[in-house]
Amino acid sequence: MSPKLYGAQERFVNFDRARRGQIELREEHHSRVEKGDEKARFGKVAAGQSSQNLTERRIHIANTFFEWELEKQPNCSLSEAFFQHPIFVQLQFLPMLYAEASEGVLVTALPPPEYITTLQALDIPPPRMCTLLDPAIANFKEIEAWGASQLIAEFADRHNLIYLMPQWDVVRHVNSKRFSFESSPKLLGAEMLHNEGQAKQWLGSFEGKKVIKTCYGVSGKGHLIIDDPCFPWEKIKAFLQREWKQELPVIAEPWVARVLDFSTQWKIEKEKQISYIGSTLCQNDSRGQYRYNLVGDEKTLFGSHEYFLHQHIQIVKPILSNMANLGFFGNVGIDAMLYIMPENPEEILLHPVVEINARKTMGWAGLKLQKKHFPQNILRFSYTQTAKGYLPQSLIAKSGKVIHFQRNLTIGIEPDRDPVI
Repeated sequence: MSPKLYGAQERFVNFDRARRGQIELREEHHSRVEKGDEKARFGKVAAGQSSQNLTERRIHIANTFFEWELEKQPNCSLSEAFFQHPIFVQLQFLPMLYAEASEGVLVTALPPPEYITTLQALDIPPPRMCTLLDPAIANFKEIEAWGASQLIAEFADRHNLIYLMPQWDVVRHVNSKRFSFESSPKLLGAEMLHNEGQAKQWLGSFEGKKVIKTCYGVSGKGHLIIDDPCFPWEKIKAFLQREWKQELPVIAEPWVARVLDFSTQWKIEKEKQISYIGSTLCQNDSRGQYRYNLVGDEKTLFGSHEYFLHQHIQIVKPILSNMANLGFFGNVGIDAMLYIMPENPEEILLHPVVEINARKTMGWAGLKLQKKHFPQNILRFSYTQTAKGYLPQSLIAKSGKVIHFQRNLTIGIEPDRDPVI
């Protein structure tokens, strides 16, 4: 079977395994969808499974509003949190790509029926979707989140679902850029700013482009790029004071020429065991917003620079152990980069910890999908400006308004290729 993958060249790949039973199940499922069977359309109960068997299952929720909750600590409902931004609404369907067919996915609203057909093109039997008000939530035993959440903890408590998470102050602490900064080697000239005098001194301490960052912030936001010697001080001051009023420092770093961005994905168990999941190459835009990951064989991806990956791993292991000792458990993604300095452009340097994301990440999701469905391939996992992809193109909100999404998730198989650097 050759499922179609949405990507730049609309490439096709051949699977090494037929998974005949799953294909037969999907053919039966598709036949029922055509007849208008709502339960079949949204994967209510897979063939041959009783509702009793569902009681021991896990239900996933992708609370990609995680950083927003960290920063705002809102007093709102779980549903209201998702609708803070259209991206949060769309990315809640990410577990449809990595959850098992026997598991569930919790969503604010069911997507258009053609979305299931899109998943079938990936040869993925869809898990069951439940809305936040669906009584069928009672059929599940535990909930697994994208990241720790007080809102999810309250929801789980109301629905008698098992939901384990670290103490909220620990979650906030390890996800702060301050923790990343203080726990790892720093770029030359980097500082943590606490007051105006220190900030002015740092700004004048060296020439060139600079960046200042808040302790909390979603991808592509929470930073200010200072790219001109005449950059208005009032704008810088306003950025700094917003953080200082919250008694938070600002991270200040020189802007360096990046050669390669990558991440490693980890899991810390409640009993403090630490496991390495894998690494991904990352591509962000000029504002730092996520574009895509490449996942697959590390030797192929890193080539002669695989040494830097191993060096990074050795540096972050003690940081992960410290996180475990602080009481954190769950998924962790650690971003790193290779860069060069203008005075010596021939020497590639490692910045081992750019940021610690103590939650699931897009890199983690790409790894999960690649290892499960494309183990022999290099996979490009991309969230980009396009209508067609493996997330819903639209969704009807509770108000009845139709939300149309500007971006989508595309998945492509990279052809035989040389290492990226």
